[in-house]
Amino acid sequence: MRSSETPKDEIRKAITVLDQELFNHNQWMDTLQMTLVCRLRPDNRDLDQDAHRHCRFGQWYYSEGGQHFRSNQNFVELEAAHKAMHERATALLCLSMEHEDISVAEYEQFLHEQRRMRLQMETLKHELEDEAFNLDALTGAFSRSGMLTRLREQQSLVKRGLETCVIVMMDIDHFKLVNDNHGHSAGDRVLAAFAKHVMSHTRPFDRLFRYGGEEFLLCAPHTDLEMAHEMIERIRSELEQLAIENNGDAKLHITASFGMALLDPDLPVVDSIDRADNATYAAKWAGRNRVMLWEPSMTEAEKSAAAE
Repeated sequence: MRSSETPKDEIRKAITVLDQELFNHNQWMDTLQMTLVCRLRPDNRDLDQDAHRHCRFGQWYYSEGGQHFRSNQNFVELEAAHKAMHERATALLCLSMEHEDISVAEYEQFLHEQRRMRLQMETLKHELEDEAFNLDALTGAFSRSGMLTRLREQQSLVKRGLETCVIVMMDIDHFKLVNDNHGHSAGDRVLAAFAKHVMSHTRPFDRLFRYGGEEFLLCAPHTDLEMAHEMIERIRSELEQLAIENNGDAKLHITASFGMALLDPDLPVVDSIDRADNATYAAKWAGRNRVMLWEPSMTEAEKSAAAE
């Protein structure tokens, strides 16, 4: 389950960590160079086989806080660059301790890994800054603008056989009646409460997007249909019990319909979204407040009938 922090809180914290680590990295580089030039005794943590895990950035990267960004490709690639840089640094320090000469090629290789790591870190920071501006202000979910890019990144991992990914379309049942009977401010509270409920019951690396109006789309990587169905069914059943504040009036209760589909590696991403959408309309056609898995038999006729 996710912590009480919003995605924006998590992103801002990560940006702060990256800013601090870039500062720490400069200090670490100064100390490393002084150690090599003056042949000082190295910090034992820099000699460890897992030195990349012991520095301050590594401690955050492998902590719970870092888990929120496991689906980000730049975050994943940063791990390899960070580890390679520390391995090169350890090799140089060992040569220095043994009073061996460090060749120009060996030092240039370290500098190459160091620059690669720094570039990866700055790229991740800029990407997170962009994401912080791409959150839906009302619900805290990610906006639709970056949705296709994220899904295509996930699809590339699926194509390479590295993971499976499930997408889930979510549609709040009878949402128009909330607006008609209680006003648009109540509708806004329902949307915000729904998004918060979903995000608090999903994993740190799942991404919830506001698809439009009362529709949301969840990208759930590192999972299959069975695991995702258990998660979504839990979200659906607990949503029924959720009481939403309504400015002192009677609390509001809502349900939602959910449609699930695998992110297909061989189809355009929008086709997989359409499958999840058709499954959602099938759930509505079957009576709403339920989870349906996409099947080829789900037709546009059902979609049209459920929309009426």
